[in-house]
Amino acid sequence: MSFLNRSCITDYITEDIQINNINNIKKGIEEHIIEHLLDNITIGGDDIIVEEKNIKYQLTSTWNQKDINNENISNINLGECEKILREVYNISSVDPLIIFKLDIDMEGYPAPSVEYEIYNPITKEKLVLKYCNDEQIDVSIPVSIDENELFKYNPKSGYYTDICFTYTTDFKTDITLKDRANEFINKNLALYESDCDFSSYNYTIYTINFLTYEIINKR
Repeated sequence: MSFLNRSCITDYITEDIQINNINNIKKGIEEHIIEHLLDNITIGGDDIIVEEKNIKYQLTSTWNQKDINNENISNINLGECEKILREVYNISSVDPLIIFKLDIDMEGYPAPSVEYEIYNPITKEKLVLKYCNDEQIDVSIPVSIDENELFKYNPKSGYYTDICFTYTTDFKTDITLKDRANEFINKNLALYESDCDFSSYNYTIYTINFLTYEIINKR
């Protein structure tokens, strides 16, 4: 597939082209068209990352995601969910699961939206994450934020929920909880989906970790 070999990248990328690229990659996985590329990844080879306009396409594995901490792209740790999927689909522990992931830059937002799918390394069947029930999945994303006001990016922090959480604005005044909530929306401070939980921030590589309970995929 020439797109994944970076031989047909163009500066003019429409949403229709991006959707076509995504569908072609999914088809390439499930119909074993890119078997050789995936086999290289699962035996310890490098990930395939293609960057276009406002989107990064990544083909990787659960092993690579645990061993590589890339500050320029999201990272996923399935945790106990991986064990459950292996049991449900009878996948050996010697074979890493395949991950197809998208980092989509949203204009005006400090972090990309992350979408991903998990595939059986042998059959290339897409795995259903609903089997994981309430197991947490740890997602790390690169961000560009004000580290001194990290609490503003967590909608569940005391800044938004505790009336006793004092804060002084640039005008030397306090701000009500309602106004803080409006600020969160109006300034596009959201870093992740509303049903996710903030976990930690890495001050070295500028990434934020959050916990989600199901696959993030709007397409």
